[in-house]
Amino acid sequence: MRSIFQTIYLALLFSLLSTAAISQTDASEPGPGGFETVLHVVHGSDRPGTAAQRIPTNIQSLVKTLSSDFAHTNQQLVATYLGRVAGNGSVVYKSIINLAGAGSDAAEHGFIDWRVDQIRRQGAGDAPIEIRAFQFGARVPVRLAGTPTTNYELVSVALNSTSVQENTPTVLGTLSLPGGGGTLFVVLTVRQIN
Repeated sequence: MRSIFQTIYLALLFSLLSTAAISQTDASEPGPGGFETVLHVVHGSDRPGTAAQRIPTNIQSLVKTLSSDFAHTNQQLVATYLGRVAGNGSVVYKSIINLAGAGSDAAEHGFIDWRVDQIRRQGAGDAPIEIRAFQFGARVPVRLAGTPTTNYELVSVALNSTSVQENTPTVLGTLSLPGGGGTLFVVLTVRQIN
């Protein structure tokens, strides 16, 4: 009798511990697969554009809306960045950027630093893709009047806990450039990959 009681007790205890372990694993595991992030940096200004600076097809309608909202006569793609991460991962990127587009002098170059933290999808199908934090910063050249000196000043945008629809270009922020240099638009597209 004692042996049967011990066997039943151990079976119940094992069952409870297994259930607790499975529920803890499910709560902390990221979703299946990973994510591809595409970050477009678009410069809106009143400067004339060239063929090399045309806007990619997938963001043209979004940029057209931005053009009317911000009353810029020209929009040009400044840079495109690609990152891939596992579910719940992060992308960090630092680089030099030509803020005025191709053909401008080196004095128009700046430095960028951007990151996307903890990308995940809660749910299936059309559920939005959640991003714990997004940050984009650019050190832009500011020439001091009457001197040959150029200082690099930081402009940035940071978001905590945002979401985007999959494969839908989304403006996550805008940055004004000094001296009437126009506006930078930061556009993020996220796709789930297996």
